[in-house]
Amino acid sequence: MDFPPWMQRAIQARLDEVTARIEHDPELSRVRGENDEAFEALFAGKDIEQTPEYAEWENRYIVSKGL
Repeated sequence: MDFPPWMQRAIQARLDEVTARIEHDPELSRVRGENDEAFEALFAGKDIEQTPEYAEWENRYIVSKGL
Protein backbone atom coordinates (compact mmCIF):
# COMPACT_ATOMS: atom_id res chain seq x y z
CA MET A 1 0.00 0.00 0.00
CA ASP A 2 1.51 3.28 -1.08
CA PHE A 3 0.74 6.50 0.71
CA PRO A 4 0.24 9.68 -1.28
CA PRO A 5 3.30 11.97 -1.35
CA TRP A 6 1.64 14.57 0.87
CA MET A 7 1.00 11.93 3.54
CA GLN A 8 4.57 10.63 3.31
CA ARG A 9 5.84 14.19 3.84
CA ALA A 10 3.51 14.68 6.81
CA ILE A 11 4.65 11.44 8.42
CA GLN A 12 8.32 12.29 7.82
CA ALA A 13 7.84 15.77 9.30
CA ARG A 14 6.28 14.25 12.42
CA LEU A 15 9.07 11.70 12.74
CA ASP A 16 11.65 14.47 12.41
CA GLU A 17 9.89 16.47 15.13
CA VAL A 18 9.74 13.51 17.52
CA THR A 19 13.38 12.64 16.82
CA ALA A 20 14.46 16.20 17.61
CA ARG A 21 12.52 16.12 20.89
CA ILE A 22 14.12 12.82 21.87
CA GLU A 23 17.62 14.06 21.06
CA HIS A 24 17.20 17.18 23.19
CA ASP A 25 15.21 15.72 26.09
CA PRO A 26 17.23 16.36 29.28
CA GLU A 27 16.03 13.20 31.01
CA LEU A 28 16.95 11.01 28.04
CA SER A 29 20.31 12.77 27.75
CA ARG A 30 20.99 11.98 31.41
CA VAL A 31 20.03 8.33 30.92
CA ARG A 32 22.21 8.05 27.79
CA GLY A 33 25.12 9.58 29.72
CA GLU A 34 24.69 7.13 32.57
CA ASN A 35 24.54 4.27 30.09
CA ASP A 36 27.77 5.42 28.43
CA GLU A 37 29.50 5.72 31.82
CA ALA A 38 28.36 2.25 32.87
CA PHE A 39 29.56 0.79 29.58
CA GLU A 40 32.97 2.43 29.95
CA ALA A 41 33.30 1.22 33.55
CA LEU A 42 32.38 -2.30 32.53
CA PHE A 43 35.28 -2.53 30.12
CA ALA A 44 37.80 -0.24 31.81
CA GLY A 45 41.35 -1.37 31.19
CA LYS A 46 40.43 -3.98 28.58
CA ASP A 47 40.92 -3.99 24.84
CA ILE A 48 37.20 -4.25 24.33
CA GLU A 49 37.29 -3.98 20.56
CA GLN A 50 38.76 -7.47 20.47
CA THR A 51 35.94 -9.11 22.42
CA PRO A 52 32.90 -10.81 20.85
CA GLU A 53 30.70 -8.97 23.34
CA TYR A 54 31.88 -5.66 21.94
CA ALA A 55 31.19 -6.76 18.39
CA GLU A 56 27.66 -7.75 19.40
CA TRP A 57 27.13 -4.44 21.21
CA GLU A 58 28.50 -2.49 18.26
CA ASN A 59 26.14 -4.25 15.86
CA ARG A 60 23.15 -3.50 18.08
CA TYR A 61 24.28 0.10 18.57
CA ILE A 62 24.54 0.68 14.83
CA VAL A 63 21.08 -0.78 14.28
CA SER A 64 19.58 1.34 17.07
CA LYS A 65 21.12 4.50 15.59
CA GLY A 66 19.74 3.58 12.20
CA LEU A 67 16.26 3.20 13.63
